[in-house]
Amino acid sequence: MKIATFNVNSIKARLESVLTWFREASPDVACLQEIKTETKSFPAAEFEAMGYNCAVFGQKTYNGVALISKHGIEDVRMGLPGNDADEQSRYIEAVITTKTGAVRFEVQGTVTESGFCHCRTCQKQSGAPVVAWFAVAPEGFHYTTGTPKTFRATDHATREFCGNCGTYLVFREDDPSATLGINTATLDNPALVPPDFHIWHGSRISWFETGDTLPRHAQGKP
Repeated sequence: MKIATFNVNSIKARLESVLTWFREASPDVACLQEIKTETKSFPAAEFEAMGYNCAVFGQKTYNGVALISKHGIEDVRMGLPGNDADEQSRYIEAVITTKTGAVRFEVQGTVTESGFCHCRTCQKQSGAPVVAWFAVAPEGFHYTTGTPKTFRATDHATREFCGNCGTYLVFREDDPSATLGINTATLDNPALVPPDFHIWHGSRISWFETGDTLPRHAQGKP
């Protein structure tokens, strides 16, 4: 793994130079110092377009730090430990999840649709109020590491999941020509495949709602 630190001295003023360095050096993880911009103004989209995840602790004019990673960023903590009075954005830490999962996959096909599903089957089998998913043709998907376990989800489809941790990965119809439904959150960079709609919104749990204005279908898409 290639890990780098970079004192950028204002990300806005030197964005193109920083992006050029990322393309050439291709670090797995980069720790940026003195980004000198507020968190909401950090150009995360430019890094996400290159396949990176971002965790930002910004500050206008002075200081500001960020973690940029090709891998998942978890358990982010901001601020100097043990110094709650420190108001400066100078410290950020996180757990970086590397590609050592028991089951890994690649998606190379075109995404045909992407959405949220609120159906009771998804809720029960994921343990979550909603599942974000996207669809690709079977030939555009393959496992690169390990073999998933399977669970008969309905009378016409199977769910595939990691046998080690239980993470739900894929919804596969019995029809071999049908598109696969892939759990968006299992991607290294889920931000690359944003949902476009909601289905089975009629089954939405009453205390849960997402903060978006996407089309909502009471059942499946018409």
